[in-house]
Amino acid sequence: MKFAFHISKTAREKYQFDEELFATDGRVIFADFNAARRFAEQMSVVRGEVVPASEINAMGLLDEMMHILIRQYEMENPGVMNRALDWIATKYGADALDLGLVRFQEHFPRLVDGEAPRPSGEGFRKGDAAVIIEEMLLLAIENQNPALEKYRELFDDSPLLDTVYRDLLGSMDVFFGYEPGFKAGKESLIQILRAPIEASPKSLSGQLRYVVERWGVLLGERYINMILRGM
Repeated sequence: MKFAFHISKTAREKYQFDEELFATDGRVIFADFNAARRFAEQMSVVRGEVVPASEINAMGLLDEMMHILIRQYEMENPGVMNRALDWIATKYGADALDLGLVRFQEHFPRLVDGEAPRPSGEGFRKGDAAVIIEEMLLLAIENQNPALEKYRELFDDSPLLDTVYRDLLGSMDVFFGYEPGFKAGKESLIQILRAPIEASPKSLSGQLRYVVERWGVLLGERYINMILRGM
């Protein structure tokens, strides 16, 4: 099982990470704990201090869990991410949305079929735009996670703050408030994605423990075992 998360182009260049760790979509891939260890060792060399591989692994696990929860919600609520994209486009305008997507691509590059998605005369393809919006949403949540503070440079979002990204999380919070709750409950998707942080704001292992306790049945035994080993 592979776990992945986006890190910025600036951080990739600073730490000179092994490019074999990166998938074509721009996310760093941890196929096993050894990959997380290699990543942590390179950070340790540049920083001059020990970076625990367990924490790097935990970041990948948490990011992947959020993607899984979004996929589960899409199964319950088909087309929701495309509707979220339309919501943002209507609120800010198509040009402002495209600028935000382009800026994200510049600082957190990803490839589709070997090329970076770019807007045509009619903007981004909707499928590409929906994927980027999802990554932007998770980036915004990760930048609000106190347990990730000492690793903030890996996913620093400051270059995006003069685009629609600045208000994206708040806008999505409003949008998903109008949508059905997760698993037919009262909590919106955004509340679900934020819940591990609110439950254990200072601890990555605490956040993973929350995911296991709250969503273990949904994730399945294989994912649970991966998380427990990662912890």
